[in-house]
Amino acid sequence: MRLLPSPEQIELRAAARALMQEHSTSPQVRRISESDSYDWEVWRLVAQQMELPGLALPEWYGGSGAGLVELCITMEEMGRALFSSPYLATAVLAARLLLHSGDHDAQRELLPSLLSGERTATVAYSAAAGIGGDGDFQAHPGSTPGCWTVTGSDDIVLDACSADFVLVVATTEDGPTIFAADTSQAEIECLPREPFDRTRRLGRLRLDQACARMIGAPNQGRSTLARTLDESRIALAAEQLGAAQACLDTAVEYARARKQFGRPIGSFQAVQHKCADMLISIESARAAVDFASHYEVGDETELSVAAGIAAITASEALVHAASACIQVHGGMGFTWEHDAHLYLRRAKSSQHLFGGPNFHYARIAAAMS
Repeated sequence: MRLLPSPEQIELRAAARALMQEHSTSPQVRRISESDSYDWEVWRLVAQQMELPGLALPEWYGGSGAGLVELCITMEEMGRALFSSPYLATAVLAARLLLHSGDHDAQRELLPSLLSGERTATVAYSAAAGIGGDGDFQAHPGSTPGCWTVTGSDDIVLDACSADFVLVVATTEDGPTIFAADTSQAEIECLPREPFDRTRRLGRLRLDQACARMIGAPNQGRSTLARTLDESRIALAAEQLGAAQACLDTAVEYARARKQFGRPIGSFQAVQHKCADMLISIESARAAVDFASHYEVGDETELSVAAGIAAITASEALVHAASACIQVHGGMGFTWEHDAHLYLRRAKSSQHLFGGPNFHYARIAAAMS
C-alpha cells in the first residue's frame, strides 16, 4: 500500500485546487446556495475540460482509469471550497453503482453521458436492501418487453430533482435488484426538500409504476449497493476532511491577524489549544481516509469497516473544526456574512448523509463480532 502521493496525484491536487479557487469562491458558493439550481456552466467545465466525473472510471468508457485514491483527492479539494455540484450523486454514487453492476451494455449506454456532463444521475434504494435508508421500492415485470414497473418512494435522495435518470434498488421476487429509470416520465415525481446545507440539493422521489430497465443480474442489488455506498462514504469522508482543513486554516489565519490586549489572539493558550485540538482530529481523520481510499481490493467486510472508520472520524473532525472555527472568530464567526456557518451546515448534513455515527458504530461492531 503506497500512502505517499505520486507526482501525478500531486499534479491532480494542484489542478483541482486551482479550479476550485477560480470557480468555487465564497460569492459563488453563496449565490448557488440562494438559488434553486447549480451552476451548469461550471459543471460542464468540470466534466468536459477537467474530465473529473470520469476520473475513477475505465478508459474504455471515456474515463481516466484512475482509482478511489484520485477520486478522494478531488473530493477533498471540492470539500475545502464547499463546491456545490452534482458530483457526489453523479460521479460517485451513480457512476460507481453502474460500474460495479457488471452490466456492460448499460455501462456503454449510460456512463459516457455522465462523464461528459451531458446528463446527471442519482441513486435511490429500498430499506429492504438491508443497508439502511428509508426508501421503499417494489418492481414487477411490465407489459412492455424490457420494461419493469417500479413503485415506491424515498424521502431523502441526493440531487433527486436535477437528475436526468435515477438508479433504483428495488425489491423483486428474486431479491433486491438495480433498475434505471428516466426522470422525465410523468410517473416519477420529485419534491425539493429544504436542506440544512443549501449548497447540497435533496429531494423526495416518488415512482408510481414508472418504466425502468433492469441493470445487472436479479438479486444483485444488495451486494452492489453495499460496495458502492462504502466507496461513497470514503469519498464523502475525503470531502469532509478538506472542509475541516479549510476551517483550521481559516481559524489559524484569523488568530494570527486578530489582536487583543496588544497581541495576536493566537498567542493565548486557550486559542492555541483549540487550534491544536482541531489539528489532532483532522490528522486522525486523514489517516483513516488515506487507508480506506487505498483499500480497493479485498474482503468486503474489511472495506465496510475501513469506510465506517473513515466516515466516523472525518465527520467528527469536520463538526469539531467548524464549531471551533466559529469560536475562534468570536462574535464575527456567528454572523451570516462570515462563511463559518456554511461549513458547519455542511458538517452536520454530511454527518448523516450515508448513515450517522451510530449506524457506522453498529456496522463495525457487527463486523468484528
